[in-house]
Amino acid sequence: MTGSFLPDGVFRSEICFGDSDTDRFGRVENSALLWQLQEIAGAHYDTLGWGYERIRSHGCFWAVIRNELVITTPPRPGEALCLDTWNGRSAHGLYRRHYRLQRPDGTVLVRGVSVWVLMDAAERALAADRSWLPEPVVLTQPGELSPARKVPFPELTERVDREVLSAETDRNGHLNNTVYLRWAADILPEEFAEAHTLGTLWVEYKKELLPGETAELAYSLAGQTLFLRGAAEGRESFQMRCTYDPI
Repeated sequence: MTGSFLPDGVFRSEICFGDSDTDRFGRVENSALLWQLQEIAGAHYDTLGWGYERIRSHGCFWAVIRNELVITTPPRPGEALCLDTWNGRSAHGLYRRHYRLQRPDGTVLVRGVSVWVLMDAAERALAADRSWLPEPVVLTQPGELSPARKVPFPELTERVDREVLSAETDRNGHLNNTVYLRWAADILPEEFAEAHTLGTLWVEYKKELLPGETAELAYSLAGQTLFLRGAAEGRESFQMRCTYDPI
């Protein structure tokens, strides 16, 4: 990944989705899109002195607790794209980050926002001491996505269990945030998946899922909206809402 600072302080990376990023329909996987957002966040944090090694030296790691996307136009494999990110407002240990995926001509394909927290690696809880962390430079960009305040869920009528595989975890020792979208994709009926693309995503991560744990998934596909909730050992782990657009 190559990145640079734009004059207005936005961090940019030029990306291109390849064949390995596509699904069985030849479209860019939603998890691959989320992976790119995760990667540029890490690259930007490195330039700010908030990178992985610096954070680990304080016994901490970054964790994302919220991801939201609005996909106006799905990106295509092979096209050159510009991915931008910048720091949004932070308060009470919650660090907001914005994203914008666009073509070189400025056509915006995807807007996103995430919320990150600093975790204590030993306690697996929010870090109590953040005094050593530099204050972020907060930017506001035209058209940036604002986080949803609350997402209502209907009764979820379907059930399935899913075990967390070691291959699905990351260096923080838990299920990577991008994998949840693969789980959602596996739930969709084949005919529906072939005829629709993701339009919006809202996912909240509440309790990390560890290797070997079994997540109890409850879900419902209502029209063109998938509602999905996961729990493990009697505690809610995450909840997700995906809306889909017909092709």
